This record gives sequence, C-alpha cells and structure tokens, in this order.
Amino acid sequence: MARKPVKKRSTRAKKPIDPKFDLSVGSDCDPFWVNPATIPPGISLQWIVPTTISRDKRNGWKPVFNVTPVGGQILMWAPYELARSQRDAEIARARKQLKVLFSDKNNGMLSPSFMCSSHYERIAPDTPPLDVEVTIPLRLSARQLDTASALNLTPHEYGQRIARMMTVYPLDVWPSCYGLPEFFPKKDEKK
Repeated sequence: MARKPVKKRSTRAKKPIDPKFDLSVGSDCDPFWVNPATIPPGISLQWIVPTTISRDKRNGWKPVFNVTPVGGQILMWAPYELARSQRDAEIARARKQLKVLFSDKNNGMLSPSFMCSSHYERIAPDTPPLDVEVTIPLRLSARQLDTASALNLTPHEYGQRIARMMTVYPLDVWPSCYGLPEFFPKKDEKK
C-alpha cells in the first residue's frame, strides 16, 4: 500500500487578525474623544500627526481606517502590551533627561522650582486673554530708523510695532530677515 504524501505545516506564526472597529468618536466639546465602551479589549488608541506615521508604523501602530481624521491627526491602534511598553520606555527616557537637567554635574541647569505640578489653581478654558505690558530694550539700526521716518513714526512707535510683531512669532521660528540679535543689545552695550 502506497503512503499518501503528508503536507508539512507552516512553522511561520500566523498573522494576528486585526480587530473590527465600531468606534464612537467625538463629543460636543472634544472632537478627539473616543467612547471607551466602543474600544475593543486589549487595544490602545492614539491620535497621530501625519508626519510621524511612518515611524509609528515601524513601531507597530496601524491606522484605524473607518475613522475620519480630526484636526489633521489620524487615529491609530496597537495592542495594549506594545503601547504600554512604548509608554513606559518614553517615561523612563524623560526621567533620565530630568535627572541630567537637575543634576549637579550639569551645574544645576534647572532649579527644582522649574518642575511643573498638577496641583495648582486651574484657569477656566473660557477665560478671556490678558494683555500684559512688557518693557524690553530694542536697538534700531539706521535702516530701521529710516523706515520709521518714511512711515512718519517716532523711533518709539516703530519699536512698539516691532515688539507687537514679535508676539506673532515664537523665537524658534522668528523670520531670519529680522535678525534677532540686532534688536537686543547686550547688557554692557546699553546706551
């Protein structure tokens, strides 16, 4: 009697089946809110900006396809264990950075009072903006003084306009055409 050939079983691990999502996303006051009751068990969700998607995919995150992006962010999912281990690694890395910043080896770059606490007087989200008067010395070049003259402004008025423009741009994205160092005299150069 002839033997039948036996099919070899694949030794490769089976691909895990992606969960089915039927999420309830968004509320009246928070478009990013996801109803926890609609999240499949063992799954973690995270809103991710498109610029980090390739990195997050390499780290095991996958997009949730039936959810519309909110505020330019895409909802992604990963198994809970993976998300938890990544979160724990990020917390450990942050704690290490804080130890370096507050260490004596770093000449105490930051004082302990710099640490933020979750125990403070909260400001209501609907609080109107508060205008604060700030006085800073600005150095106006001959070109800027000429511009002020062409606009029929005193150097003081022109300086105020420049200061108002500064509130629009955070210092790390300040347009290079304004050359920040020329505006702020060094302490020993004040006139």
